[in-house]
Amino acid sequence: MFKATIEKWGNSFRVLFPKEVIESQRLQEGDTVSVQVINLNDENADYSSSKS
Repeated sequence: MFKATIEKWGNSFRVLFPKEVIESQRLQEGDTVSVQVINLNDENADYSSSKS
């Protein structure tokens, strides 16, 4: 797992994956990935259990 910052990109937002993640997972441009979002800025969030 890694932490990432959301960046404004035109009218959208983006998350950049570190090179190490891209290489270790053998990802390529055009690949589809699944992303689980956990907002670390949410002070009221309960991170004690995984929600599916």
